[in-house]
Amino acid sequence: MLELQFKVDEPTIVYGYKEDVNIVMDDFAQKLGEHCNRIMFIDTLGGVRKRFDSKVYRLYTDKIYDLWTKLSMCEGFITAKKIEALLINSLTLPFRDADELEVMPVLHHLLRLIDSLSKKYHLVTIVGNSPYENANVTKVSDYLMLRGNMIRLR
Repeated sequence: MLELQFKVDEPTIVYGYKEDVNIVMDDFAQKLGEHCNRIMFIDTLGGVRKRFDSKVYRLYTDKIYDLWTKLSMCEGFITAKKIEALLINSLTLPFRDADELEVMPVLHHLLRLIDSLSKKYHLVTIVGNSPYENANVTKVSDYLMLRGNMIRLR
C-alpha cells in the first residue's frame, strides 16, 4: 500500500490502469478511515471489492450525468454525516458514452464542483484517472494529467 499524506482542500489525482487505481483507492479508503470520521466513496467502476466499515458511504454510478447529479446534491449529506474525505475511483471512464461536444464543458464543471466541495468542506479528495481506448476518455485523461497534485502508479 502507498503511504502518503494528502492535502485537505486540494484534490489529488491518481493516474494508472483502472485495475491498479481501483485497488489503490480501496486501500486509500481503508487508510483514510483511520484518520477521518466519515468518507464518501463514489465508485464509477463497479469494482470496489472490499467491505468497508460504517465510516465509508459508498455510492455507485457509471454515467457522467449521474455523477454530476450526485456531486451537485451531496452538500446536505456532507454536512449531515460530517464527511471528511471524498474519493472517486475514476473520473475518466464515465465519459466513455458522453457526447463528444459535451466532454470538455462537463469536465470543467465537474472539476469546478469537486474543487468547490473540497475547499468548502475541507475535504481530503482523491480522484482516479484511468486511461482507456476511447477518444472521450483519452481527452479527459490527458487534461487531468495537466492538473497539479498527482500520483502516478507504475
